[in-house]
Amino acid sequence: MLFVLFLVVGFPILGTPLSQVATKRSTSDFIGLDSFSATIPGAALPLFSDLSFEFSPGKKYALVGPNGCGKSTLVKQIVQRYNEASSIPSPPLPPLVTDGKIHVPSSSKHQLGYVSQSSVSLSDKSLLEECISAVRDYDKIKLELEAVQQKVADGDFEDETLNELGRLESLFEQIGGYNLEKNIMTVLKGLSFKDEDAQKPCTSFSGGWQMRISLCKLLISRPSFMILDEPSNHLDSAARTWLQKRLSEYEGSILLISHDVNLVNKVTDNIIEFNPPSVGGLAIYKNVKSYEDYLEEKERRYLAKLAEWERNKAEADRLQAFVDRFGASATKAKAAQSKLKAIERMRKDGMLDHPGELNIVGVTEGAQLEEKRKVVRTKVAFPTPPPAGEVLMELKNAGIAYKDDAVLLNGVNLSIEAGMRVIIRGANGAGKSTLLQALTDAEDGARVVKGDKWISPGAKLNIFQQDLAQNLNPNVTPVQSVAEIVREYDIGISDTTIRSVLGQLSLSSTAQQQKIGTLSGGEKARVALASFILKPANILVLDEPSNHVDIGTIQALANGLADFEKESKNKAAAVILVSHDRDFVERLHCTHVCMVEGGEVKLEERLLRESDWQVEADGRVELVPEATTAAEEVVKIDLTDEERKKRFNAPKRIKKIEALVEKKEERMQQLEVLMIEIGNDVAKVMELSKESGKLGEEVEELMVEWEELEELLGK
Repeated sequence: MLFVLFLVVGFPILGTPLSQVATKRSTSDFIGLDSFSATIPGAALPLFSDLSFEFSPGKKYALVGPNGCGKSTLVKQIVQRYNEASSIPSPPLPPLVTDGKIHVPSSSKHQLGYVSQSSVSLSDKSLLEECISAVRDYDKIKLELEAVQQKVADGDFEDETLNELGRLESLFEQIGGYNLEKNIMTVLKGLSFKDEDAQKPCTSFSGGWQMRISLCKLLISRPSFMILDEPSNHLDSAARTWLQKRLSEYEGSILLISHDVNLVNKVTDNIIEFNPPSVGGLAIYKNVKSYEDYLEEKERRYLAKLAEWERNKAEADRLQAFVDRFGASATKAKAAQSKLKAIERMRKDGMLDHPGELNIVGVTEGAQLEEKRKVVRTKVAFPTPPPAGEVLMELKNAGIAYKDDAVLLNGVNLSIEAGMRVIIRGANGAGKSTLLQALTDAEDGARVVKGDKWISPGAKLNIFQQDLAQNLNPNVTPVQSVAEIVREYDIGISDTTIRSVLGQLSLSSTAQQQKIGTLSGGEKARVALASFILKPANILVLDEPSNHVDIGTIQALANGLADFEKESKNKAAAVILVSHDRDFVERLHCTHVCMVEGGEVKLEERLLRESDWQVEADGRVELVPEATTAAEEVVKIDLTDEERKKRFNAPKRIKKIEALVEKKEERMQQLEVLMIEIGNDVAKVMELSKESGKLGEEVEELMVEWEELEELLGK
């Protein structure tokens, strides 16, 4: 069976006021790190080293850092230690050589809840029943209460019975039992579930909705300390906005790993910067109002260190000049020796160690300072677009459908012109991806089946999709992969340029030398993104580009896109975008909004409005027509999921994906057990760890495909 990556352990009583959850404890008895280090067996360098930090009750932290630096590993170690302290069973983790301590309280004092990036709930229970199960002891207390209530109804009015009734009624009220279903439905609606979804089995939901189930259970359980690893990855804009508000009002402690700048800004007020040991380990930024404030404070700290180093260096140079001048003098030799010792003390105390270059987490491994010592806001530079005239693409009275199936979007009139930045908006299932597929002639995607579609002879499309990384050659290095793709369009592109762009996207020099098959999902996404950036084009199409990359990489891409038109001659290019990432979209300063609603498409020249972000609040919409031929007009009716599946021929693949995911996760569990059993055989552990990591990446890719198929069925 599939390993469910949703852990909520030791939940508090649901009815307990959250203010009490957050304040009835001392920081000396909360979660903390004490010189904690971890190394993968056989590795030359530690994954992280000498981490010390104490979380404060009621505080909310964002854990930021480059992908692959160990953030998720650290979180899993905290959860594992908590489970051990609370005698809570949990799956074994891959072996690590650790040193130092992680301080965790038992579940009787504080409660911890955790949702990972790939949380899956394949329970046979209904969605509502699964959410109810997140409340500790609910069923037990309810049954006991009903039993005592029956005794009283039968005439038992003994003091002992009445006292027990009062105790259980109070306890049931404390866990929120009387309003539990209402509270669950509120959370489900906030995460874009429909009312009728509550009675559906959990197994009927796709990968992205599985993540929402786990998130709902966590929010319902209300632990004292909440750990969320990329919770907004699969959420639409409406659900993201709701989650921001919900978490911002939560009065317990939060540790958030997220590339969503808006979520970080709205929820957290402390940033923990997590770097590899070579870059400095942990750095704590307390009471920062936003991610930008954190960057400014980081720059201020760096410049202060740099100024201190310059003062120390100047003093050491002055002392050394004295030694050089008077070291041989009989009368001043003693003074020279004293100054030489002073220099040595400064060196020993680290006062002469250069602070290095300013490192912006997740943006670049060593961002340069300008002459005025202002932080360089890293951005990627797109090639100059090839000329193609003013109008690049047109749809006139177009009908869009999958193959010979029913028309999904009808009477579509669009003119994509050079200089336009178009954001496509619409509710889930409205047809945003359907429109995008028709515009780009995606393989096996929707097509213009009636009306006219015209593309300029000079138009060059460049498309970035969520699953682009799945198509990379696993047997070559990132530089080789990018070169293979880009040199079909720009034969003169150099390896140096490719390495530079990969570096700007936070792909380390070490990762650039490895085979793509060994890279993490986030690293593969960077390689695919580099190929997209370097390919010359005049129509850039992006479908959820910010998934699976860190904040710095997203901002680098956004900055590059924002400058794309300004830096290109004659404004010869257009950008078309589908994204739920509000911060990313707003950085692009879109010139046009394309609304997809009710089977119709409307393009307006205007800025985004607040209402554009609320359009997804109603969740999945029902737009698929009952017509059977492309020639018929679109008819809006409510079709069942089964009809959608038949319409788009996806069920067989989804079934196969489920089987593959189950098989791969079973193997991963076997590998974890094996690694623990043979922990002393470093070479074998490394081999098994590599296999497990590769399986994990394959599972993640399958989950992405699963979600895309489910979304396709809803369009």
